[in-house]
Amino acid sequence: EIPFAEYSIEGRSESSKARVLKQEKGRIYVQPTDLSVLEKGNKDLLVYDAILGFHLPLVGSQGYQYTLAISNGKQTNAVMTGALLGKSVDEATNQYTFEPDTPNNTPRINGLLNLKNVSSQTAQFGIIKNVDGKEFRENWEYQLAPGRAVEISTYSGENVPSGVKIPSFQGEPKSFEVESRTMDELVKELEERMGHQDFRVSLAVAMHSIGRIFEFKIKNYQGE
Repeated sequence: EIPFAEYSIEGRSESSKARVLKQEKGRIYVQPTDLSVLEKGNKDLLVYDAILGFHLPLVGSQGYQYTLAISNGKQTNAVMTGALLGKSVDEATNQYTFEPDTPNNTPRINGLLNLKNVSSQTAQFGIIKNVDGKEFRENWEYQLAPGRAVEISTYSGENVPSGVKIPSFQGEPKSFEVESRTMDELVKELEERMGHQDFRVSLAVAMHSIGRIFEFKIKNYQGE
C-alpha cells in the first residue's frame, strides 16, 4: 500500500562486483570497494548516482511533490533535472544512447517516481538499447496501484557464457504482486526476486508514506 522504489545491481565480472551502494541524505550512489579491480572495467560506466530524491511544494497547495529519479548510469542526474523542468524520462535522456561496453552494449534503464497526492502517483520507465546495431528506445508510464509493483532490468536474465552478448530486456516492464507492509519485509521480498546469489552486488529500497520524505535501506552482498 506504501509507494516504494527499488534499485539493484547484479554482476558477473570482478569490476562489476567491486562496488557497493551508499546513501547520502536523498542520494543513493555507487561507490567502488577496490579501485584496482574496478579499473579493469570501465569506471565511467560503473560508478554513478543510482537514485536521487527531492521534494518541492505544490503550487497553490499545502502539500509537496515527492520525486525519485533512478537509473543505471550517469543519466540519473539528467532524469532528475528533466523532472524539475517538467520533462518526461525520454525527453530528459535524449542525449544518451546505450552504453559502449561491447559486446553487450548494456541498455540504459531509467525511472521516475512522482507522488503529488493520493490520486496522482505515477511511475515512468524508459530503456535505451542496441537492436541490430541501432538505438531503440521504449518508454512507459503507469499509475501506481496498491499491492502491485512494476520492474524493468537491463538484461533478460538469461545466463550465457562469458564473452557472449547478454540478451537485453525485452517487452514491457514486468508487473508483480507485493505483500510487504514494512521496510524489512519489503527488502526481503524484493531480494528473493534477484538473480543467483553469486551475482548479487547491492539492493537499495526507498519507501514513502504520506507526510514523510523517503526512507532508504541498502543491502550490499560483496562487502562494504
